[in-house]
This record gives sequence, C-alpha cells and structure tokens, in this order.
Amino acid sequence: MTKPETPTTPKGISEEHYNLAKKIIESGFAANQDENAIKSAMFEKGILFSDLVRLYKNLTIELGLIRSSKEINEEIDEMLPELLEEMDLVDDSLTYDDFMPAIDQVCEEVDGANEKRVVGRIRAYLADQDLSMPKKPKARKGDGGGERAPGKVNKAIADYFKDNDEPTLEGFKVAMNAVTTEKSTKKWCRMFKTFEAISSNKSLV
Repeated sequence: MTKPETPTTPKGISEEHYNLAKKIIESGFAANQDENAIKSAMFEKGILFSDLVRLYKNLTIELGLIRSSKEINEEIDEMLPELLEEMDLVDDSLTYDDFMPAIDQVCEEVDGANEKRVVGRIRAYLADQDLSMPKKPKARKGDGGGERAPGKVNKAIADYFKDNDEPTLEGFKVAMNAVTTEKSTKKWCRMFKTFEAISSNKSLV
C-alpha cells in the first residue's frame, strides 16, 4: 500500500462530488469491488461520466489505494536499459515505431504504465546520454492513428448510449474506434456492460 498523498479537489469538480466519490471509492476498495463496480456506483450517485474517470484516477492515487506515479516511473526506469541496449540509439534513421516493441513490453509488464508515460521516461533516459527520441507522427484526419482528445471519448460514450435504445458491444466498438485508438477501444469495451447498465437507468451526461 502506498502512502496517501494530500487530497486536493480537481479543478472543475465540486467539493460535494469529490467527497462523494472519495466515500464510494474507499467503501468499494474495502469491499474488494473491482474498478467497474466502483465506477458504476459513482454513476448511480449522479457523478458525471466526464468527471468520473478523473476522480477515480486522482483519488485512488491520493488515498494510497493504487501505485503512485513515482513508483511506476521507477519500475519503468529499471527496465529501459536492458530493453534499449540492443538498439543503435545514435542511428539517425531510427523512427518512433522502432521504439514501439519496448514501449509495448513496458506497458504490458508494468502496472499503471501507458504509452505516454513510457515515452516520457524513454526521452528522459536518452536525454541523460545527450540523445533524443523521434517524435510520434501526427495522425492525419480519418487515418485512425494517434490518440484523440479525451473529451471526444467521453462525449462518444455518452452519445452512443443516448442514441441507441438497444446498444450492442459491436456498435459500441465502432463508435469508440471513430474517436480513439484500437488499444483504448479495447479498454472501453471491457466496460460496456457497466455503461449499458447505467444507461438503462440514468443518462451519462
């Protein structure tokens, strides 16, 4: 268990919803509920979907219920030398995609790691050697690449369940693929049943 950080109310979220989310999360962890069950309870108590993800992430870290950023970064940093040692890091022809096998492996093995975090640690690691990492190519509109704005994902989820009286996992997947990456779509699809249950009783917006 990590040492709790000093809780702070995230910008744009009311103190009432912050305290309510805190109570639900603490109770959920005490009862060994999974993430989806806790988020579902937050939905049912009136916390907006657009606030829920941020509240869950912030509070679980602040309350010491999940690993801190420092712990995650330290584990990533331990892995990088071995993962990158076979790459010719001074080769000017290296591309962002050349680093993807290492990035994917870290994301798979380190709890709490994601592509953005791992890339940040790789950049720091290379900077210590006076090297730099190639930039990620910008996604062209409609090509399906790159991460989209989180706000678009939130809106797409809410809109899908508002516009579909009989939502399906396949239809939800299509809606998610239109606004985010394939990897993120898989994550949101794992919560489909939770969203479906909530939408049958309460709007997500």
